[in-house]
Amino acid sequence: MQTADLVLAILVPVVTLAAGWAGVEMSLTPPDRMTSGRRLIYRGAFIVFMLAAIALNIWQTTRNAHQQDLAKNDLETQTREFQQKQQEMSNKVSEQGGKLDAITHFEQQFLTFAAQQHSGSPDAQTKAYEAMALAVMKTAQGPGATSDAHVQILNDNHDLNGQTIFVNVPNAAQPVAFTLPQFRLHNSGGHASGSLSARLYLSKQCGSISNWQQTPSDEQNFPVAFFLGPGFPATIVNPQETWNLEPFGGTIHEKWDTDEIISAKLKLFYGATQPAEAHFFIRRAKP
Repeated sequence: MQTADLVLAILVPVVTLAAGWAGVEMSLTPPDRMTSGRRLIYRGAFIVFMLAAIALNIWQTTRNAHQQDLAKNDLETQTREFQQKQQEMSNKVSEQGGKLDAITHFEQQFLTFAAQQHSGSPDAQTKAYEAMALAVMKTAQGPGATSDAHVQILNDNHDLNGQTIFVNVPNAAQPVAFTLPQFRLHNSGGHASGSLSARLYLSKQCGSISNWQQTPSDEQNFPVAFFLGPGFPATIVNPQETWNLEPFGGTIHEKWDTDEIISAKLKLFYGATQPAEAHFFIRRAKP
């Protein structure tokens, strides 16, 4: 508190009390002792004290309003400075984010190129390069970068979930060989995905004639499961990018009638807390 404010805080009640005292003394003085001169003194003192109290109140009110205006201006100035600093920090973050996106894109191109150079299982050196590139991409994306990634599994530009896939199979074929379509992976989120891996589950006994490799199933209703083997390029899916998943080719040694429906489930793991899932059905196309 400033000195002037302290003085005003003391003077205002003192002057008010003095004016009240003058009024009380004037009213309590007996008429026989109240001469005209004394009456004028009391009235003059009362008027002076009241005018002083009014002036002090006006002064105090004016000072308070002025101080409030100063505080408001200071707050607005601090707010503008904070917004300016926030904008500067946002610009720096965006600039760094662009650099990290460029690093991620370069590493993805390297992984795709490395995958195209080997048709079978990659050698140890290629695996080491791929692991290093994935680590660089993960570091560039930062912790939680894939939280805003949202990868959908599509077939013919529609959500695969709930679809029925008809496959062409010669009637006399034994065992029955079939190939599923090349499903598409679309990232509709705002961040790049993590590295991809996929698992396919089937309700009917089946073998693989593709890069999908059989593995024990962890789904109760699906006795057969496959994961995408070394031929699947280690990659990420950028925001708004669509990536093609390698087709699954399978063989069925049991009888498969045209009316029999095979239940299937595809899980895609891409670094999010939950994988993308699609439950669909497979049927033989009628000749």
